[in-house]
Amino acid sequence: MTDPVLTGSLAGLAIVLGLGGGGALLCRACARLRGRPPALPRRDPLTGCLTRTAFTAALADDLRRQAVTVCVLDLDHFESVNDTWGHATGDALLAAVGRCLRERLGSGARITRLGSDAFWVALPGPARQANADRLEAARQAIGAVIPTPELPHVTRSASAGVIHVPAGTDPAEAIRAADLALALAKAQGRDQLEADAEAVHRAAAARARRPGPDGIRAGLDRDEFTYFVQPVRDLSTDRVLGVEALLRWVRPDGRVLTPDQFLGDPALPGTRPIRPPLEMTRALAAMFATLPEPCFTAFNLSGRVLRSADTGARLRALIETVDPARLVFEIVEDAGIEDDPAALPLLRDLRQAGARIALDDFGTGRSNLARLLTLPVDIVKFDRTFTVAATRPRARAILARQIAMAEDLGLDMIAEGLETEAQRALLLDLGLRSGQGYLLGTPAPATDWATRIAADRRPAQAAE
Repeated sequence: MTDPVLTGSLAGLAIVLGLGGGGALLCRACARLRGRPPALPRRDPLTGCLTRTAFTAALADDLRRQAVTVCVLDLDHFESVNDTWGHATGDALLAAVGRCLRERLGSGARITRLGSDAFWVALPGPARQANADRLEAARQAIGAVIPTPELPHVTRSASAGVIHVPAGTDPAEAIRAADLALALAKAQGRDQLEADAEAVHRAAAARARRPGPDGIRAGLDRDEFTYFVQPVRDLSTDRVLGVEALLRWVRPDGRVLTPDQFLGDPALPGTRPIRPPLEMTRALAAMFATLPEPCFTAFNLSGRVLRSADTGARLRALIETVDPARLVFEIVEDAGIEDDPAALPLLRDLRQAGARIALDDFGTGRSNLARLLTLPVDIVKFDRTFTVAATRPRARAILARQIAMAEDLGLDMIAEGLETEAQRALLLDLGLRSGQGYLLGTPAPATDWATRIAADRRPAQAAE
């Protein structure tokens, strides 16, 4: 049994002696002795922001009474600070960002740190645009924050998603909507704020219509997933040089779903990569590698796939059974892998084994010139934006200089999005020799294209 005289004396002793922090610890010990849980801290010791528990309680209370602007803010490529400068520097940067947010947004703002590099912010009140403007000003100020005066160059931009919700909204739903807005901001290139409620609504509705993980697993179990392919051709001779593998879900009712219909935007939360059975991938690559005149097969590698723990083993198993010279791995535009310590060594290993690395959607978003400095690239695929706009003098001039640069670097080049003969002629005139698009062949089942390619080549071989 707890002695009430003893516990009362201990608490009194802490007050009389003025033990400060030690006294607080002693009082919490007294509370435990009395059978009461100690009060939880309200502030994150690193950033000075509210704890997640305190933030959630404050947000729920605010939403019971009034409208609230909710923001999820994320530091761009924060992991590289820890990797390069150490966790102490990363902690110093987080503390400085916390101070920046508290100073910029004022005492009425609810702010908490979520995880390693994300913050939640809530601004109570009906002033939707004014709140969004305050958040944008704070987001921009973060770009100038440094961890210590000794490291003035260690800065990180921030991406933010903002949603304004009416009183009575469920707090968890408000956070989910803001998180979705953040994903939209990241999908557009990071270092920006997304506050378009209509865009968030459309993204949420599209996500709700997509099959859930259980449905996708069931489809995999029933062998409903397969590969379609689209050819890459020599623009002068029409000879098929290779094919790009495109995952499709063929439903029992005959509908063919593309990845955006069953996965959605790979940058949005909740999206998970689908890993087709390794044997299916091997069979596809072998099908085109063993044609009378072999072709390459190109597989897309997104950021999520490259960061998956088993990707390295799967790709190495693939090149052990298929001639690596007939394999191309395309780094898609969303694959932010420069800060990933495992992705670059994997790409170098694949290239050393004889496979080629392609940079997809070159000239847009992440697929920019800087990637040619850091990634082991053999092929650049010019984004269809340049193909479509190539009739305009400015776009043609940009494309011509990109082609000249790729030639100087010894890179192979492929134009995407060819739809007309006029585009083909223009690209040939600029020096491009390979292309892909509906003019050259639409996506179709792999066996269909393998049969067509073999048939197209027999007459030429017979004539020889």
